[in-house]
Amino acid sequence: MMKNILIFAGFFLLFYLIFSLSMKQAGVTMNVTELKTALNNNKPNFMVLDVRNQDEWNELHIEGAKLIPVSELESRIGELEADKEKEIAVICRSGIRSAKAQGILKEHGFKNPISVLGGMMEWKSQNLPVVSGK
Repeated sequence: MMKNILIFAGFFLLFYLIFSLSMKQAGVTMNVTELKTALNNNKPNFMVLDVRNQDEWNELHIEGAKLIPVSELESRIGELEADKEKEIAVICRSGIRSAKAQGILKEHGFKNPISVLGGMMEWKSQNLPVVSGK
């Protein structure tokens, strides 16, 4: 009986640890409406980081966003050093690359990277303002 309790407790502890780790890695997210509100409030400690490629950026992007493609983020991380304490809303086309970039930022000690759910596809579908060109 005691052996069964210990086995159950071990499985429970293992499940708890795996769940906790996955929740930590999942990261903080925001939707495009929340992003638009943050931009409208002109928060001084807030920025948008676009991690799409240059061609996607040229087609359309959010005014004031900084472009660093996710494939270049590791090598260009120093460009963001002064922004380590800021809330950084990370956006891509659909939300996949932004989640990856969010993880990279966390690994480099950034305090508040936030992945934007749905990315520019969702932003555009909500008819939110964009600019085109470089």
